[in-house]
Amino acid sequence: MQKEDGYLVFIFILVASAIFLKSFFSSNGYISNDSTYYLSLAQNLLEGNGFYTPSPVSVEREFFSIWPIGYPFLIYLFAKLTGVSVFVASKFLNVIFLGFILVIMRGLFKKNSYLYGLLLLSGSLLNVFSQTWSETAFIFGLVWFAASLYKFVNNSDKLFIIAISLFFSSLFLFLSRYIGAFSFGLVGLFGIYFGVKKNNKKYLILIVTSCISLLVIMGYLYHNFLETGFITGTTKQSSMETNSALLINLSKASFSEIIIHQTDTYFRENFIFLAQYALIGFLTFKYRKRVFRPFLFSVKKNFSIPFIFGLTGITYLFSIVVIRWNVHLDSFGYRFLAPGFFLIFIAGINYMEKNMLKKYFNLFKLLLIFTTVCSWIYNVPLNIIEMKGRTYIETVEDIKTKYQKVERNSIVIFGSKHLNYLYTGLTASYPCTFPQCKTESWSEYFQRIDPENKRTIYLEVPVDLNSENKDTFVVPLTERRKDSLLNSIRKEVF
Repeated sequence: MQKEDGYLVFIFILVASAIFLKSFFSSNGYISNDSTYYLSLAQNLLEGNGFYTPSPVSVEREFFSIWPIGYPFLIYLFAKLTGVSVFVASKFLNVIFLGFILVIMRGLFKKNSYLYGLLLLSGSLLNVFSQTWSETAFIFGLVWFAASLYKFVNNSDKLFIIAISLFFSSLFLFLSRYIGAFSFGLVGLFGIYFGVKKNNKKYLILIVTSCISLLVIMGYLYHNFLETGFITGTTKQSSMETNSALLINLSKASFSEIIIHQTDTYFRENFIFLAQYALIGFLTFKYRKRVFRPFLFSVKKNFSIPFIFGLTGITYLFSIVVIRWNVHLDSFGYRFLAPGFFLIFIAGINYMEKNMLKKYFNLFKLLLIFTTVCSWIYNVPLNIIEMKGRTYIETVEDIKTKYQKVERNSIVIFGSKHLNYLYTGLTASYPCTFPQCKTESWSEYFQRIDPENKRTIYLEVPVDLNSENKDTFVVPLTERRKDSLLNSIRKEVF
């Protein structure tokens, strides 16, 4: 074990500790609404219910198709093999992906691999890996895919083995997030390039790999369509923001990725850091002839790591921006942008490592180490100190106490999101969460969630209704109630 391996192990410990500490001391365990559906599928698989779970838009069980099955299935496998809960399994799985990323970096970047590993201490990636999100698997998939593509286009032997890695990394990306389908297109473009260059061997392998990936993806989506009537499980709402609003949101989110230590998009709070980075960038560009080696602009015959990783990151970002511009999803933020920027930052560091004069690269290393270590301190110990209220374990205990007497197969209006995986026999339902049902009356809502009038419906009075749930038919009923849970709420409405 060399000194550089020790650095990587230390980075691994820092990020792994962040995952467990942030999840434990956070009252919600770094579990978002999407996370609960991943965990719900994993728990349903453990209970032998297959790939059918309560839908986020309906209480009827349906095939899990709004998200790909890859990430929750891996959570299920880990939980099945180890006997831990699906929540704990998801956090350990994130740590495993973290380890795989560092292993790939060690193989690609040798003794300076720890510099690339330091990127995992950025605020956005610390938060992504702390969450139970498929983005953790997706980021590993991106690194795996980019490394495989780099190996393929720069080697003349063992192409078949590398092509297999390229195929499975592309498929892994798609099974983690549907946007991962962009990878088969990128493989196809490289195939066309080598075809034009008349390198028949690489041309044929890449085209075949791309076509097989496309067939598998089409087959998966067609199966979704047969099960649900939609290729991704539900209808997609058009983006409701204006172009200017989307552009502003995207700009702020992009700037926040450049600010290594935090994920806030408030320009005023980040101005001093943006100014510092802009000044460093300006001085580097102005004195580039002194900072970089003379052969900086020489033409390379092979595809370099900066080119492959940068192109992959940019292609992903372009794909996610186009989709978000046309489809109503979460706002632009580190969840969407961090995977692409991660690859771009890797490309940038490698470019400087290869082309920057040693004394200036050493200064850059010191700056990177200082910035990322400060980021870890800010996002882990300081963030935990600022956390108030219960730990995740206390939250779960409260939920189990509250719901232990609720009969199975019931519906809980405004129920805790954690019900999705803690009690698969209960269904949490939320009136007017989605745009198409904002004008529902209570009777219409009940007809939608329990058309056969066979299930007991409970109401958990919300502490604070958000703007989406302040319709006139919701507020009066909830404001009259003091009890946390009410049985047979349907009778009062009718």
